[in-house]
Parts: sequence; C-alpha cells; structure tokens
Amino acid sequence: MSWLERLPKGKWRGFEFLTDSHDSTEGRRLVVHQYPRRDQPDVEDMGLDARSWKINAYFIGPDYDLEANGFLDKLRQPGGEWLTHPYLGDLWVRAFKWSRSERVEEGGFCRISIDFLPGGSQPFEPTVDKVDVAISRVRETQTVIAEQFDLQPMTGSVFDDLVADVQSKLDVMRKAIAMATLPLSKANQVLTIINGIKTDVRTLLGLPQQYANTLASFANVLAFLDSPDDDLTVPVRVRAVTRLTSTVTNPPAFASNSTQTAALIANNAAEQDLRNQLLLTSAAGLAITTYQDAETRDRVLQALLDGIDSVLNNAKPDVFNALLDMRAALIDALLDQDLSNYQTRQVVNFMPACVLAHQLDIIEADFVQLNGVAHPLFVAGTVRG
Repeated sequence: MSWLERLPKGKWRGFEFLTDSHDSTEGRRLVVHQYPRRDQPDVEDMGLDARSWKINAYFIGPDYDLEANGFLDKLRQPGGEWLTHPYLGDLWVRAFKWSRSERVEEGGFCRISIDFLPGGSQPFEPTVDKVDVAISRVRETQTVIAEQFDLQPMTGSVFDDLVADVQSKLDVMRKAIAMATLPLSKANQVLTIINGIKTDVRTLLGLPQQYANTLASFANVLAFLDSPDDDLTVPVRVRAVTRLTSTVTNPPAFASNSTQTAALIANNAAEQDLRNQLLLTSAAGLAITTYQDAETRDRVLQALLDGIDSVLNNAKPDVFNALLDMRAALIDALLDQDLSNYQTRQVVNFMPACVLAHQLDIIEADFVQLNGVAHPLFVAGTVRG
C-alpha cells in the first residue's frame, strides 16, 4: 500500500477525497439595538447561528483532474447528504460554496475548498420490524430445509420399508400435534393435512423433493395458523411450542420392523432430520406473538433455542446457516418486547377475575387470557397483570 493510499480520506455522495485541513464556525445570532441618548444598547439573542464547516479537499496524481471534475459534479447536486470526514465523523450537510485552485508549478495537484452548511431535515429512515424479520426468517428456513432434502438410491424392497417407517413416524407426529391441545378447528386443519401426506407418502417419497415441499407447506400452515376468532391465545401457543420442541429434543421411541440396510438407515435419518427441522420452524412461528410476562416469554424462547441447538449437528451447511439466522431473529424479536410493566401477586382465597384485573390495572379479557383462567369467578394462586 502506497503512502497515498494510507492517507485519511473523506467521502461525499460515495466519492472519496483526500483532506488536509478543516475549519468550523459557530456562534449566536445577536442583534444589537441602539437608541438615541442611551449609553447601553439592548442585545437581542436570536438563538444559535447556523454552524458551518470549511473543508479542504485535494487530489493528486496523474489523473487528479478527472477525479476533481468528478468530485465537483457531486458537489453540484442539490439536497443534503452525509459527509464522512476522517476527523469530524459523519455530518448531515449541504454543499454551499466551493472554489478550485491549482498552479502550474504544482503539476498533478488540485485543491478544492468547500463551505458546508447544515443539511436540514434528515431523510426518513424506516425502522426494521423485528417481528417481520423473524417471520421472514422462519419461512426462508423452511424453504432451505426442503431444498436440501434428498434420499439415497434404494431397491424396491428398501423403498417399501422406508414408506412403512415414514407412515409410522407421521403417526407419531400426528399424536404429538394432537397433544399440543390446539383449538379444535385448528387441530382439525393440521391433522387433515398430515393424514393426506400419510395417504400419499408412497407417491411423495418417489419424488423426494416433492415430499419435502409438501412437508414444508404443512410446517408453514402449522407455524402461521390464522386465528380470526382469537382462539390462539398465549397459553395455547405456549403449550404447542413446548410439545413440538419436546418431540424434537426427546423423540418418542420408534422401532422399525424392517431389515436395517445401509440405504434404509441413511434415508430414515434424512427424513427424520427433515421432519425435526420443519417442526422447529412451526414451533418458531407459533412462538412469535405478544407476551404478557417475561417469564413465559423466556421459557418459550429457551425451549426453541434448545430445540434448534439439538438439530444443528446433523444439519447441512445451508440449513445450518438458515437455522442460525432464524435463531438470531427469534432472539431479537422476542427479547425486544418490553414486559417490565407487568407484575405478579399471590392470591390465597378465590377472587373474581374482574376484581383482580381492576387491582392489577389490566383489562379483564386480557387478564383471563394471560392467566389461563378456567372460571372467572374463582381465581387463586399466582396471577399476572
């Protein structure tokens, strides 16, 4: 690297330049009022004067003139812009006036002196919705998992054994989802899809990518169940996430009745990884909601993180990276919720939900949902609000 490349540089509208000096001016706008036959004038303070900066940019080398002309074109553009200066940092400014100077005896050198003024109102910078990012990461991860799925070549008898094993495992997954105690309408919707996959599993496994895409579509439906009647409450979601992650981290015992060949073992393992990874994306989608207390939120998040960590070792590189991105997005989205205003109290004797909600300054319907109240007239134990 040459000495020219090591010099500190500034940047304006993406154009880099060298600079050797700068001056800044600021002050107050004072107006002096003088009156006849009065020795003391009145001084009116009109506030701070607009700060200004004078930057000396220079260009050196065989193509200095082309670089200077390009920089001048950037200065002529209207509007405010971020000026990056090696000593002043980032400044939101407008180019006001500038002058160019060069001499014959300084061949290959040009200096441009620029006066910058404050740039005025900064452009609107939309904030990133972390929940939207998390939802996007879940869907992207489902797509990557499906794309990376493949099966080893196998004979017809081994394929028949794989079909039988996968059907049995789909039954296990069906039971796990049934135990998640989803609302009846949602449970029927999900279980109908599983039954359809189980019925067509021979055809689907004949085209591994089609099987993976079908399972990914099912995982997406489970992750983002529509709830126009608000029956997917926080307690329901928590139970579903806990059940799904537990199925992955502590899978039910499964004994195959088939002869264990190398191809069958490898394909069973690949299908198991596909199912576990997609179940975790479903749990992640269900976990993305607004919580009422940090304890519940943290318990759900920890279950998700444990589940994701348990499948990383067997994940292919692209799936590994997608799962890590989803993991990070879930942490950002769930931990971004401010749950500091909620409190807990211990209720010894039964009390009506409406009374407790009033005491905890919370809407009764929210109180009932948050605490999973079974009977609104008889509430006891630890309640949150």
